[in-house]
Amino acid sequence: MGKILYFKTLNSTQLYAREHYQSFLEDTLIQADLQTNGFGRRGTPWKSISENFHGTFVFKDVTILPIHSGDLAFVVAVSIGKYLEMLTVHNYAFKWPNDIVTQDDLTGDIKKLGGILIENMGDSLLIGIGLNINNAPQNIEPYLSISLYDLCPRAAAAFCPSQLFDRLKADLKHYQSVGFSYYKENWSQKCVQLKTEKSI
Repeated sequence: MGKILYFKTLNSTQLYAREHYQSFLEDTLIQADLQTNGFGRRGTPWKSISENFHGTFVFKDVTILPIHSGDLAFVVAVSIGKYLEMLTVHNYAFKWPNDIVTQDDLTGDIKKLGGILIENMGDSLLIGIGLNINNAPQNIEPYLSISLYDLCPRAAAAFCPSQLFDRLKADLKHYQSVGFSYYKENWSQKCVQLKTEKSI
């Protein structure tokens, strides 16, 4: 694990990371309890509610860089999935290109648990992650939200940003040693689109 910078309120952890990553000397997590201008992919607004996780991980470690930009969404999603499973949460899925969701086995209804925002700066890697831990804000989405607490209260209580930090770094290093196919296969097994196709 690296350094953690915690803010009670911040406009956006991703914007802060963009502005300051060059000054960081080690891997750093920027975390905020509240974001006043949170956003996702393509600038989509991300509604921020207290007691959820809003963070951007800045990786400077030369042993995990460089990394192919096209592989990152798969590697990061699978890494988050591994951490959820460590918390005994197995009812999750991935929705391309950057959503962590749940999908009802009977109805097929999808609910959003979190999202990923990745920026490869060449000498630094910025990984923004938003996860609904204790609250499920109803963002402007084509589907509803769900929280980790809704899935498993004990998992929500056990959620630890530093453990997620360690999980991400371990998997980024693992990717460098085993390559992309491992992560693509694991991602595909949890992809809601592919699950839907297989069930037809």
